[in-house]
Amino acid sequence: MDTLLYFQSTATTSAIGKLTGISRAARDCGWIVQRFDLHDYAQVQREIAFWHPVGCIIETSSDDMPLSKATLNRVPTVLLDCQPSLTPRSVATVSQDPTAIGSAAAEFLFDLKLASYAYIGWHEQRFWDRIRRNSYAKALRRHGVKAHVYTPNATNAAIGELRRQIAEWLKTLPTPAGIYT
Repeated sequence: MDTLLYFQSTATTSAIGKLTGISRAARDCGWIVQRFDLHDYAQVQREIAFWHPVGCIIETSSDDMPLSKATLNRVPTVLLDCQPSLTPRSVATVSQDPTAIGSAAAEFLFDLKLASYAYIGWHEQRFWDRIRRNSYAKALRRHGVKAHVYTPNATNAAIGELRRQIAEWLKTLPTPAGIYT
């Protein structure tokens, strides 16, 4: 049976849905899916050499993990949510639109006519989070309101401490508040 490799970002929160959809499509093709948490691109090269897959799907929501063209040329590959500046134009990609997402969230919340609007960013630096945050803030500025922004620093705080910090910050916002996180 042919194998499809799925390398999943360890930062993903939509993992189950993506894996379910990928597994269903692979099954329809008569393939099995081998899923890996993506830690580095040397891992991709090792797994391709071991499995000899029919293809790879690589979720690359990181800012700093460029994949070599040599690796991409070894097997048909689709990149999910990749940093556009790190992606060769010849590679198939499926990406979210963080600009549209941030703007849509701002417009939805603004329609509620709340006292304040806030954005709580992802706990690790990601290109899509910066784009969403900026788009959200820009859409609110067009309406003459400010977006309060909280950027967590999870690398220096345990999850309990991070939750406490966010809770304290939230208490400073005028209420009711529309919060996009």
